[in-house]
Amino acid sequence: MSCIHLILVCALVDRTFYFAESLQWTQPVVNGVRPNACLGHSATLVPKTNQVIVFGGWDDNLQPRSDVFILDTETYSWTKPDTKGSPPPRRAWHTAVYAESLDAVLVFGGRGVSDHCFNDVHVLSLGMC
Repeated sequence: MSCIHLILVCALVDRTFYFAESLQWTQPVVNGVRPNACLGHSATLVPKTNQVIVFGGWDDNLQPRSDVFILDTETYSWTKPDTKGSPPPRRAWHTAVYAESLDAVLVFGGRGVSDHCFNDVHVLSLGMC
């Protein structure tokens, strides 16, 4: 099993990666449907697929979002999956973690519209993306 150690920086125009093994920053050519500028989002690594699931965050107008994007770290391709069910309310500054036993990303808390604080848990089943 290979380990991927990277940091994804979702800034106004660039997607920058840091590879911990080589202590190197890089800006590879990235294809696909990219997320817009964001901050306060979560970026959750799914080790078995080498994908990073990006959820929510503030957009460039400081409005919370509830969209999902997937970055394949082997091909540097973004996709925006068609998720099923009701998405969580729009939020930023939440916590997300991959739960291998569920093959899902768990999202907890965060801040929403009008600085509403959430104390809830939502499950994004990756088998449904």
